[in-house]
Amino acid sequence: MTDIGFVIATYYSGQGFYIDNNDYKTLRWYEDNTITKPTLEELTEKWDEHLAAQPLKELRTKRNKRLAECDWVLVPDTPLSQEKIDEWKVYRQALRDLPSLAEDPENPVWPVAPQ
Repeated sequence: MTDIGFVIATYYSGQGFYIDNNDYKTLRWYEDNTITKPTLEELTEKWDEHLAAQPLKELRTKRNKRLAECDWVLVPDTPLSQEKIDEWKVYRQALRDLPSLAEDPENPVWPVAPQ
């Protein structure tokens, strides 16, 4: 079911509206809005786009956490050899590339961190 209030707040920001129990029939669009009232079909399309983007968004969040966990390897006083630093750089680049390369963002093949 489309979350109409969420869609309007997210994709039609700054527009005033009232809705009761997420029922499009009760949607009141304020007269001073700069955009015409979206149709239920338009709102549903935006909701579907939002849902479709979630797996990739979650992948990026997990990827960013993994990147943050290995930030320490790039500080100037790291005890690692240059060879190990280079391995970590390759790993970090693989993490950055993952969102564009993952065939299934919900089940990505994560690169393996160097030991």
